[in-house]
Amino acid sequence: MKVLLLAPSPANRNSITTTQYPPLGILYIGGAIKDLVTELLILDANILTLDIKGTVERIIRFDPDIVGISINVVTACVSRQIACELRSHDPNIFLVAGGPLPTTQPDHWLQVCDVVVIGEGEEAFKNVVIQWKEKNKKVEGGFPGVYVKGGTLTHAAHPVLEELSFPAYDYLEPPLPYYSRKARLIKKNMASILTSRGCPYSCIFCDKSVHGTNFRPRSVESVLNEIKWLHDKFDVRQLDILDDNFTFDIVRAHKILDGIMKIDKFAINCQNGIRADRVTEELVDKMKKAGVFRVGIGIESGNQEIVNRINKHLSLQEVSRSVSLFRRRNITVHGYFIIGFPFETEEDILTTISFAISVNPHFANFSHFMPVIGTPIYKELEETNGLTAFEEEHTEGFYRLNPQITNSAISAENMKVLYSKVWRRFYLRPLKLLDIMLCIKSYSDMKWIVKVGIGVIKNNLMKKQSNHSKSYIGRKM
Repeated sequence: MKVLLLAPSPANRNSITTTQYPPLGILYIGGAIKDLVTELLILDANILTLDIKGTVERIIRFDPDIVGISINVVTACVSRQIACELRSHDPNIFLVAGGPLPTTQPDHWLQVCDVVVIGEGEEAFKNVVIQWKEKNKKVEGGFPGVYVKGGTLTHAAHPVLEELSFPAYDYLEPPLPYYSRKARLIKKNMASILTSRGCPYSCIFCDKSVHGTNFRPRSVESVLNEIKWLHDKFDVRQLDILDDNFTFDIVRAHKILDGIMKIDKFAINCQNGIRADRVTEELVDKMKKAGVFRVGIGIESGNQEIVNRINKHLSLQEVSRSVSLFRRRNITVHGYFIIGFPFETEEDILTTISFAISVNPHFANFSHFMPVIGTPIYKELEETNGLTAFEEEHTEGFYRLNPQITNSAISAENMKVLYSKVWRRFYLRPLKLLDIMLCIKSYSDMKWIVKVGIGVIKNNLMKKQSNHSKSYIGRKM
């Protein structure tokens, strides 16, 4: 029995190229099924930049019995085409859809796949494999998270994290060291790690359909065992922690950092974002000592009323405090903002860019608000006809110019101008350019910054504006 797990590549790649991580979701599934199958391949078409044709050819060459496809909003259309082409080539191939989008739209994905895995996939996919083997290549459902035509719609139970196998890197194509080529690298080799799942906060723009709303930490011992395994087997010396909130439990974070220092001297990147109100001066000191060189902070808006409106439950004073703490320890700070909420005014956006400049993280990302299916704000927009068009795949990603919602206070054309302008206002400052140069940690880090910087310039600083927009740009921001 041969199984292939696929992370597809989106059709349109944004010109802002960031770190690409191993597909941990299907790597954990691979760990759950590796002893049940004769051959396993975990194909990351994303980092290999395989198009639909190249992906299908690689799958056909492996000749699997079951193909599991991890699907999100930026790979939906590509995934559907891959599934259809595989079915056309081999009508008997067994297709399984999983990930955030199939979890929120299971009936939609049953039109092109045999099974939809709803929620976290380790135990559900394992059951699919067992049923396929025991029931003459048929899966009848009847297990939480395994949804088939005519079956009962259930969500997978959250697995016991302590009992999960480590990610199945031995079956990954390309191999783990390849990812260091496209990472913000301080030390070779880099590996990503999840020390917890789930987020207890209730931001209305965030999809929690897979991991849920409870903070579920792994034990400190489990985390350190995986880090030691990565260190010894794959020569990993940089850890990129991808938790929704690594510092939610501050005492636990201290213990993990203490354990990491006993294993070796790592470089540690917490770029996925931590809560500004879940850090202390003592913890920041410990992070610096343990090798943390970069952190991301989810800020979203520089207007406290907007922060409250999106249920962020965060004080902007805490943001200023935490950014200052990290900067004083020479830890690079990346601030994450969202521009273009449906209830924002132009003044709100101007307040956000002013706040970003005043609090001054080393880097800032200004995502253009994208209504993700299944989130509270998407449902609200759907009910009020606030969506300009339904797009299952958001082909331009989070950094596009074109808005996808209706805002009664800002026209679509003016929103595009505002979005470009916030990038220019933040980055095109002489002192900011010097600030970025001074935070470079290595030659590889410099190359990463230059590469991403070129993407920012192409995508947001050099966009041509319409005649209407040119007159608008002259307005003071």
